Amino acid sequence: VGEVVPMGLSEAEQELVGQLELMDRQLAAASAAQKAELNRKRADLIEQLVQAAPSAGQKSIWLRQLADTVSAAVQAGDYPGGVERLGALTRQLSQKDGHPDIAYVTIRLLSASYGESLQRPGADYEKIQQKWIDDLTQLMVRFPNNPDTAEAMFQLAIALEFAGDTDKAIPWYRKINNSFPKSAVAAKAAGAVRRLEAKGKVIQVAGTSLDGNRVDVASFRGRSKLVVVHYWASWAESYKEEMQLLKQLQARHGSDLVVLGVNLDMDASVARKVITDLRVSWPQLFEKGGMDSRLANEMGVVSLPTLLVIDATGKVLHTDLHVTKLEKLLGTLK
Repeated sequence: VGEVVPMGLSEAEQELVGQLELMDRQLAAASAAQKAELNRKRADLIEQLVQAAPSAGQKSIWLRQLADTVSAAVQAGDYPGGVERLGALTRQLSQKDGHPDIAYVTIRLLSASYGESLQRPGADYEKIQQKWIDDLTQLMVRFPNNPDTAEAMFQLAIALEFAGDTDKAIPWYRKINNSFPKSAVAAKAAGAVRRLEAKGKVIQVAGTSLDGNRVDVASFRGRSKLVVVHYWASWAESYKEEMQLLKQLQARHGSDLVVLGVNLDMDASVARKVITDLRVSWPQLFEKGGMDSRLANEMGVVSLPTLLVIDATGKVLHTDLHVTKLEKLLGTLK
């Protein structure tokens, strides 16, 4: 987790930040066995920075950094004691009436606890998922007007969507824009509503391709039985398999299937290498920002792959179809 370092640090704070930078380098080269102790020491350093910060604003910056770094380390499986540490931190903040960072830190505690639960041998996914939904719901009841609650709403909506409860997910995505329109997740939440309500509607997906051309999904209307918009990135493990399957389907069905890729990597050169190595022929839209880019946000893409399937008239047939089911769908179309 990268630090947001406050300006105008004292000599003591600069010394602690220097130690933190050294710790980051050690973590980057550490073995799995070493990371737990290094993450504990890293959290200790940030805690000292919280105490040393001269203003409430600077204390808040370091406190949030502490919550972020511990939660991320737990979810990566590199800090076995992290959940307990975040729990102690939330109890400490709860003793201070109306502490501005309590909701932020509590969300990180819930995320860490959820991630750690999934890592346990024999984890009961459905039970863990239901607890995650319940915990997020309780947090929003506890902090209904806190700006940081927008993130909890977003995580709840995602969890409900993944559980197949889209009728419950949509109102939460929509509530983010109604209650917290300036939040960091508002644009993607609005896009998620657009995506989940897209079935039977004509949608707009357009942008600049990796080779610099303007591409609009509307230009494919009437040219094939199906248009597939494939959102992908090289860090999503299944991308090679998906592209190979799409290539095979195009080879079998010819002009009946048109594919438009939307790459959500941070670096266009990474996407270009994939396209070259896999010999993919269809156009690939790209804009800077990865999962936070306009292309990702306008349809609320929260996981990869995401496939939008569009018929010959330009209307959306599916927003969650797996690539392996395209063959059967093509066979049903006349």
